[in-house]
Amino acid sequence: MGTNERLLWSVICGRSNEEIEILKKAYFKKYNKDISFLVASELSGALKKLRLACLQAMEETIFHLQMINDAYGAKRNHNLERALEKELSGKGEKAAIFHLNMKLNPCKTGAEHIKSTCAGIGIERITLVRKTVEERVVSETSGDYRKLLVELIKVANAE
Repeated sequence: MGTNERLLWSVICGRSNEEIEILKKAYFKKYNKDISFLVASELSGALKKLRLACLQAMEETIFHLQMINDAYGAKRNHNLERALEKELSGKGEKAAIFHLNMKLNPCKTGAEHIKSTCAGIGIERITLVRKTVEERVVSETSGDYRKLLVELIKVANAE
């Protein structure tokens, strides 16, 4: 069956140090294995390096990262996302950009991830996809979690 690499993006990339530590502890508690070893054995290349770096919980502050992005843009006439596009390729590129955008704009990135994940369900018009996803979220969730997911869907569809 293999590893669902895209699923790893949403689980590992863009998480805070605290969230990574909770993930690592929960995985170890359930499987009695270090999740870093699993990731190292399942992935390769740039994708493997990025995932392992994420699991090491190297957290940048959003403010600091935004300053770097702005300074890079002023000097190079393009932002860090474009730099990643130029320097990387394939799954490693997509994962690195997802990680960057989860730090710089997590709501929009999360909403777009949900939208693209649901895009393969065979419905052609995006309004139908959005409506279906919203209806499903409302019927299957509750409380603040429901509100968060609905807002993420709205943000993704606003663009």
